[in-house]
Amino acid sequence: MKTHPSVNKVPTDELWKCFSSALSGMEKVYCVVDALDEMEPGHDSFLADLLNLGRRSPKSIKLALTSRQLPHLEAHLKGSCLVDLRLDRKNVDKDIATYISHRLKNSEITLTEEAHGIEIAICEKGKGLFLYARLMMDQCLQDPAHFVTQLDKLPDGLGNMYTDLLQEHAARSGTTEDFQKLVLEWVTHSTRPLRLLELIAVINSLPDRGGLKPDQDTKLSIRTCCGPLLELCEDQVMQIIHHSFTEFLLDPDQHHVQMTSKECVRFPVIDPVLAHRRIAMMCIKYLQSGCLDEWQVPIRNGPESPLSERDDDLADGRNVSRRLDQHAKSQKEWILKFPFLSYASNWPLHAEKLTGQDTELFEQLDGFIQDGNHEFESWKHFWDGCLAAFPHDFSTLHVAAFCGLTAYTERLLHRGADLNVGDQHKRTPIIYAAMEGRHQTLKVLIEHGARVAEVDVRGLAPIHHAAIRNKPASLRVLLNFGASPLAGKSAEDPQYVAHCGKSTVGETPLTYVCRYGHVEALKELLKYLDQSQSLDGLLHLAADQGRAEIVAVLLQYEQVRAHINDKDGNGNTALYLAARAQDPATVRVLLHHKADVHARSEDQESEAPLRRRGFELIPPRVKKFGVGQTAIHGLVRCSHRRMLQRSVSEIKEILDLLVAVGKSFYSISFLR
Repeated sequence: MKTHPSVNKVPTDELWKCFSSALSGMEKVYCVVDALDEMEPGHDSFLADLLNLGRRSPKSIKLALTSRQLPHLEAHLKGSCLVDLRLDRKNVDKDIATYISHRLKNSEITLTEEAHGIEIAICEKGKGLFLYARLMMDQCLQDPAHFVTQLDKLPDGLGNMYTDLLQEHAARSGTTEDFQKLVLEWVTHSTRPLRLLELIAVINSLPDRGGLKPDQDTKLSIRTCCGPLLELCEDQVMQIIHHSFTEFLLDPDQHHVQMTSKECVRFPVIDPVLAHRRIAMMCIKYLQSGCLDEWQVPIRNGPESPLSERDDDLADGRNVSRRLDQHAKSQKEWILKFPFLSYASNWPLHAEKLTGQDTELFEQLDGFIQDGNHEFESWKHFWDGCLAAFPHDFSTLHVAAFCGLTAYTERLLHRGADLNVGDQHKRTPIIYAAMEGRHQTLKVLIEHGARVAEVDVRGLAPIHHAAIRNKPASLRVLLNFGASPLAGKSAEDPQYVAHCGKSTVGETPLTYVCRYGHVEALKELLKYLDQSQSLDGLLHLAADQGRAEIVAVLLQYEQVRAHINDKDGNGNTALYLAARAQDPATVRVLLHHKADVHARSEDQESEAPLRRRGFELIPPRVKKFGVGQTAIHGLVRCSHRRMLQRSVSEIKEILDLLVAVGKSFYSISFLR
């Protein structure tokens, strides 16, 4: 809790450890992961962890995965111990026929004689897709007599079906293709699901209401313009009926949503770049429409102003919590007046996806994000992307760097924006670009003269922030422009009290990536180290935190392997620390590289006063033989803060590993 007071800030790998540990302690768990094919590419490590979850304890954890047959997913599933059940068209068609028969029998319409013909037609045209059958049955039950006469003209496959439904419901609802496209752009490209009320508000804010006639109701038009292809959920969120419809809208070349009929005119393909551009501009226009005119921006006079929740170490927890509560209450009241305000504040999430010069958008931004402009200052205080207000003196260039608006950053610099302007935390735009992973914006700032060694009030340079946040692309840019992977933190944190904790001065980017388990960032940093530069202490730090992947990467280096059994400043070996951390994977990696299970540790840390506790990055101590505790002692006398994080099965796994390697040495008597 001390390290991560907010669940939103807990790294994914830490959350996964907690989740997998919780499952290990349960007698029987059924874990179902549906629609893996709808997950965005680039989550290979998650897929590996997921499969390992099913392999680790098959007697107690039953894992079921569903997905379409996509090459990048099958590459991961290939050779796994999972039972592979693939759909068989003949059996699927039988199930679809049963579904059709059930719906016909339970409807108020009698179609006894026509039922068999309906089943045959839908199964043949639907190509084994339940979604096709569901939508066609919806159409059938709305007008059975007409549907039966059109069986030979049913759309062939999903592509034709989607086209027919869009054309039919545009005519029924009295809306245009442009209005349908507007609604679908919002639903498919919003950064979070949008409620119907929000869609109504933004469309009503447009001068022409998206092309609706004066007598057309906006709410009804949104709900009916796409028919069953858009669903209204219980929480009033509008959503696409199925991922394949999104694919149909974005990519006409995908085989399973291609149109086979040449007679129908295909619905216009949605261009993601143009969609994000239009959404960004509509959001900014909404913010300029008067919804922020009466928002009270608090007067902030420096250090006492609200801090971003992103800076846990800088903020007093109780004060920040109180400010956040007050801020959230005010926000809720304002959103009741202006339903789209909350989403409109997220315009940077769309603007950041645009590249190149865009005169119209830039002119709109020029009129909005101006220092001192009430709308701009109100937005900074309102935007929930930061959970609290931006720091004091957060300038226009800070916003552009923070949000990754690369082309607009260049525009501001050409217009003379102060490149090294600092906010209340003495953070310049280059620091925010680095910490948010905006590597292209970062490069532009450096090329215009931003200082890569610039430090904030905590003594952290851009490279420290990029390491803490695991931003390898930002690290690559900084290292290419001369930043050092061994640059030390140059100042204490503002709340540092000497007698209550250890100093953080001197901590390097390598320190942070090993502490937090950022493998990608570590690999990037190591590229810029030569054999003569020291890696002392990093193995112990990673082992103490249970960072198995980090330990594995470090042990690829001879200068690390040669000192695998050395002791740290508290007299502990890396294996002892890994056992005390109760992390089986880390113990296994160390044993694989011949870590000595007989080595003795002193564990001075647990006996020291509070001010001396914590890992210290100092050169390893000289080995002492025959004195102290072995790794098994570390496992069984683990500190209380770790006991609740590991399951009995994981502890037993570590014990089995250690005993198996050192069975000729250990006596079981000390466990009594």
